[in-house]
Amino acid sequence: MRSLLLPSIALAVLASAAHADELAATDAKPASVVQTMDAPRRFALAVNLPLGWIGGRSVSGSFYAGISNTDAIRVNVASYANTASVVGELIDAALGGDGEEATRSGRTLDLGVGLVHYSRALWDGFTLEAGALRRARNIGITSEFASSYRVSTDTTTYAGRALIGWSWLIQKRVFVAAAVGGSAGIETGTENSENDRGEMMKTTKVDRSDVSFEGYLRFGGAF
Repeated sequence: MRSLLLPSIALAVLASAAHADELAATDAKPASVVQTMDAPRRFALAVNLPLGWIGGRSVSGSFYAGISNTDAIRVNVASYANTASVVGELIDAALGGDGEEATRSGRTLDLGVGLVHYSRALWDGFTLEAGALRRARNIGITSEFASSYRVSTDTTTYAGRALIGWSWLIQKRVFVAAAVGGSAGIETGTENSENDRGEMMKTTKVDRSDVSFEGYLRFGGAF
């Protein structure tokens, strides 16, 4: 019996040790895999609603670089046509008007950079953003009923901006982000007024404060 008992004990000890090594390896592997799978994607690209691209009315995009699990740098470029304010048009229509009769032309180019904080994780949750903005306006307004037939504005604004919003992350790769807020800064440049024959009437230097409503809607993907 002793001759059978000792080998049995030895086999049991070896089997137990092998099983322990197997469990340790198994526990280690999923942790590594989970860590890799859960690691946030640090970069993202996003654009505005493609309907805005029709006719070049509004074309904009953002590049994001994550600097922590909840914070990212957002670089934004936006180019949009000089159009009447939607709010102003609605107010005028409510008052029985025919809408703005002036003709608008030209474009505005925005370049911005900001720090975005996400409440849950990168690309997901409530967002707070603070940053800086450079806005170049090269626009014109023509109206037969104004004292100046045409006013051309060529200015540059440097401002700070703050936005609050929300970002919806889908399948850890795709997100929809929306935010609203405002910017405040100094606008400098020139404004030229012309008569209906295109003759220059007056050139005015612009040096004024500029407070603007800000907002965006972005559709993006993280990588």
